[in-house]
Amino acid sequence: MWVSKHPVTPEHRDRVANALCNVLESRASSPGEVMFSMKALEQWGNESETERLLKVWERSSMSDTRVMRLLIHIGGPKAFPKLVEYFAKNPNSGLVHDLEKLGAAIEPHLLPLLKEGNNILLSNTCLLLGRIGTASAIPHLQSITNRTAAAGHAIQQIQQRERSP
Repeated sequence: MWVSKHPVTPEHRDRVANALCNVLESRASSPGEVMFSMKALEQWGNESETERLLKVWERSSMSDTRVMRLLIHIGGPKAFPKLVEYFAKNPNSGLVHDLEKLGAAIEPHLLPLLKEGNNILLSNTCLLLGRIGTASAIPHLQSITNRTAAAGHAIQQIQQRERSP
């Protein structure tokens, strides 16, 4: 328990994060140990744990949203493809707000979703791009304005943001 309250020290970060990931990977860990480890990894973890966290998430059939949120928090670009894959399969999951935290860096992974036929996914992708997208997303959004009004709204948001100092 002390780990989640102890200040992060660079000289201990890797060893502590490694031990916490070991708890997540172990099938013998209790639910309480797993919950504690995830909470502590929010502080102690960094991108170097991404591969291990992705495996833990895949082992849960990507159903453990706690691991998903941890990946959003510390996973970095290596986690983007799996996060977007989950978003595409679960467009109603309320992930827009969570993925928004990743900022424009996730934009290239979202653009292929604009070609999908699922209207909910399309609208939520436009909503997300409106919040974090850059000018390079505008041509992709323009190509689908006939399919959803959300694309036009996203374009307006991006243009407004681009004009602001």
